[in-house]
Amino acid sequence: MYFIILLLALFLGIPQSNTVGSTEPSLPIIDDLADRELQAAQRDTQYRSDLGRIGAALENYAANNNGSYPQDLQRIVSEGVIDEEDLYLELNEVNYELDGRRYQLSVELPGGDTYELDNF
Repeated sequence: MYFIILLLALFLGIPQSNTVGSTEPSLPIIDDLADRELQAAQRDTQYRSDLGRIGAALENYAANNNGSYPQDLQRIVSEGVIDEEDLYLELNEVNYELDGRRYQLSVELPGGDTYELDNF
């Protein structure tokens, strides 16, 4: 019975006390895993949000340039359409493909998946 309680305590991260009265640190495996997954989800959300902001900046640029999109993303920064410092990700992390009046943006998320945004 004590063994089952000990296993549950380790699984839940509850500190165990020795017979001497000192407390051993709990195993933070579950808490660490949950924190890492939460942080990865927050980063993924921020990357998706930034890609949406870049897409909106591209549309704004095109609206001011007879429907033409820039050849590279640095152009939307140099013309003041978007401030790169307001982005969580770096523009060089974004894959930008332009095909006439259509574009596709993609970025590899910290979790390893790829997120894409296009105006096709």
